[in-house]
Amino acid sequence: GDYIGGVRLGSIDNTDNDAIPDPGYIAYAFSTDLMAGVEDTIYITSGEYDGDAFGAWIDLNNDQDFDDDNEHIATIASVQGHTESARNFTIPVGTAPGHKRLRVRCWDVGQNDPCTPTDYGQTQDYDVNITVNTGVATTAANELRLLPTTDGVQLISDASLIGNSYLLLDAMGRTLSTGRITSERTALPMLPFAHGAYTVQVLSGDARQVKRFVW
Repeated sequence: GDYIGGVRLGSIDNTDNDAIPDPGYIAYAFSTDLMAGVEDTIYITSGEYDGDAFGAWIDLNNDQDFDDDNEHIATIASVQGHTESARNFTIPVGTAPGHKRLRVRCWDVGQNDPCTPTDYGQTQDYDVNITVNTGVATTAANELRLLPTTDGVQLISDASLIGNSYLLLDAMGRTLSTGRITSERTALPMLPFAHGAYTVQVLSGDARQVKRFVW
């Protein structure tokens, strides 16, 4: 029962891991692009047992370890079984582009290490491709605005963003709703949600624009 129930990051969507027993180590073929300097969110779902903890690392300099600065991207303390948790992180600007190893681990007690063997837990590896913004992003800062309304906010976007997808996230980075921009004004109803801080992410290829607001 000490295993990783699911991992989501960008186009990585590996959420069908409830087969038991799971092997202690799995190298998956899932891959995603991440842009340096842009905030991302990793979602990790716990396995069957309560009390397990989880961590994630990226070998940013490809030196076959996860010990360098900024390579530890997430720690999730003891959680209940079958619970998804989210952590935000940003690939540092200046990171060499190319493919890197993402490691996600589960352990039962007293550990927060990417490599040390454990009696209980699981290790999963994935591929991430670091990209850099070398030109004008398709979502320039002046192409996206948020306008408060009586029941939420309106997403005011440039016509070039029509057809792109968006995510609505809470302050913990949990996805509350998703959708697609179909006009220059997109209503985001907020009445079902508590008052607090929220984030809208608009995705367009490798570009991602993030807007934060308080409801």
